[in-house]
Amino acid sequence: MDVRKRSISLDALRAFAILGVVTLHFVGGVNTLDLNPGNRIAVSFVLAITYPSVNLFAMLSGYLKIDRPHHNASIIKIILQTAFWSFMITIICFTLFKNRTIGLIVKNAFPFIGGRLWYITCYVFLFLCVPFLNLLADQLSQLGYKRLLIIIGVLMSLLSTIFFSDLFRVVNNGYSAGWLIYMYLLGGYYKKYGFWDKTHRRKVLLILCISVCAIVASKYILEVLLDIAGATSSKSWYLYYYNSPLTLLNSICIFYLFTIGHWRENGVGKIVTWLSKVSLGIYIIHAHPYVLDQILIGENLKWVSNENPIITIAFSIVSIIGICIGLGLLEEGRMKMFVACGIDRWIDHMGQKLDKVLVLELTEA
Repeated sequence: MDVRKRSISLDALRAFAILGVVTLHFVGGVNTLDLNPGNRIAVSFVLAITYPSVNLFAMLSGYLKIDRPHHNASIIKIILQTAFWSFMITIICFTLFKNRTIGLIVKNAFPFIGGRLWYITCYVFLFLCVPFLNLLADQLSQLGYKRLLIIIGVLMSLLSTIFFSDLFRVVNNGYSAGWLIYMYLLGGYYKKYGFWDKTHRRKVLLILCISVCAIVASKYILEVLLDIAGATSSKSWYLYYYNSPLTLLNSICIFYLFTIGHWRENGVGKIVTWLSKVSLGIYIIHAHPYVLDQILIGENLKWVSNENPIITIAFSIVSIIGICIGLGLLEEGRMKMFVACGIDRWIDHMGQKLDKVLVLELTEA
């Protein structure tokens, strides 16, 4: 596969991931409604397919960065990008929606204080660890690298799922820097050694379909068993979580299927590339606490629900695409503004200075 095709494939993977993350929040809101059995099953399948999305972002970072020189300009850009949208949403809430209490202003302007926008804070931690993770990956043999991934996978994924508990207090169902580090290393392994060759495409697709069905089936089986045991039904979602073995398997399968795909530089390819470019901005805006707590909630999404699950899913898909395009255009405007104001040049300059401060010194053996 040539470089350009590979680039579009990675853009397509990132576009799928951001559509999946928005789907998780949008369809998650729909799932809180009083749905009929057909809609519940349809929603369960959609969530099973899209739960790997966050894992894919971290794996993609590992795939792209594991064998490249590390530069810290990206971390400054992410922080400023997040601050810009947080303050913009705060201003809008203050002026239009009269959210003027000190508590709401702080919550909207600094969402990290309340543990929100968790991916950004965890990604910052991951990014600062990248030089050390790359050195580890470079020093390990293929067998050692594989054993490391298997051991961590058993500890953080398999055992945590079997015991319905974060046994080692580092996983938090995948909402943690520790899990993102693992996914980064997994993506890096795929870049260095691969998982399967191209002849396994159909087998991998079959595995993905079986795994998705198994996740959905597990939810309903666990609901029955937990009801008999008198336990909370929320645990029936355990095999959906980012760190569950089946979601981990799905993440690997989807990553593989996208990276071996062939994408042409046509109209669709350009849309995919654009969506990839603005994906982080889409995440930051739609995952802001005000948007998730006040807009993408069940009572505002009642119009999506229909007796026919096909119509419900169709309305959801159209809405999700509309959200991504609208927020993507806003993010593109922000990007152009940063360029026009010289902020991007300042970020590159500060990134170079930070590179010198955080350089990883190596000693000769």
